Amino acid sequence: VEAFMHAETAAKQLSNTMSNLGLAMSTAKVEEFIKKTALLTGVSKESLTANFQTLAVATDNAAKSQDILNTALDVSFATGKDLDSVVGALAKAYGGNTAALGRLGIGIDKATLATGNFNSIMKLLKTNFEGAARTAEGTLQVKINRLKESFTEMKEEIAKVIVTGK
Repeated sequence: VEAFMHAETAAKQLSNTMSNLGLAMSTAKVEEFIKKTALLTGVSKESLTANFQTLAVATDNAAKSQDILNTALDVSFATGKDLDSVVGALAKAYGGNTAALGRLGIGIDKATLATGNFNSIMKLLKTNFEGAARTAEGTLQVKINRLKESFTEMKEEIAKVIVTGK
């Protein structure tokens, strides 16, 4: 039941954020994206939802937020940096503050950071890290995390039936 409560809270927070940003029409697609990404990567839905919300607030664009989140996952898997830090740095960089990206130490030179050109930064990150999350799918750690996430999803569904009768 606790898993369902957390999932329901996260879903309501996402829905509220999307509505506040005028992106309510995209909520169902975003929820599906988060669910699929969680099951593929083993990253929890709660973490993906919170990080998506950070990006949605920064970009005011659901598709752009998904793209940046996918790149952040690649960077995180490739470098071992935690997803929250990568997303936080990318959200700040989207707004023009690239200092956090520089502190992450993920191979972006100072000249590129100094331009503040987010599209150039994203292009560099994609060149360097694209596919890292997908490559990691076959590792034991990701398989274990995927199993945990699948089990959490199952617990949420069972609790939903118990609580709502549906």
